[in-house]
Amino acid sequence: MPHGGKRTGSGRKKTKLSVTGEKLKKVTAEEILAASDEIEGWHELLTATTVSSVVVVHVGEDGKPQGEPTREMITVPDLRIRLEARKYLTDKRDGKAPQALLHKTTEDEPFKVIVEHIGSANQVTAEAD
Repeated sequence: MPHGGKRTGSGRKKTKLSVTGEKLKKVTAEEILAASDEIEGWHELLTATTVSSVVVVHVGEDGKPQGEPTREMITVPDLRIRLEARKYLTDKRDGKAPQALLHKTTEDEPFKVIVEHIGSANQVTAEAD
């Protein structure tokens, strides 16, 4: 029985583009947003709805079902999407709330804070007293 080495057919399968050697153009968020009406897009999210299926049972004056139940499609607000869109817009307008940082240390152990700007080579270190 062989041990290790390349196995026939293993790994990612080649896609059509990788076989032909073509490169896809990278699309930036700016290009995508330029091709759409941003305000209308946010309005759609803030008024998002979903279609749901419900069973309708007609009830007579005596409180008993009359006829066969029917299935109907109704449109209801999609509260999850509406809430997420509002939270995102509020965070952008007001600034995202600071996240808590919990760290336990002993009296002998120094607490070191490293503040680093992502994408920057500059790094600042501060010793806490």
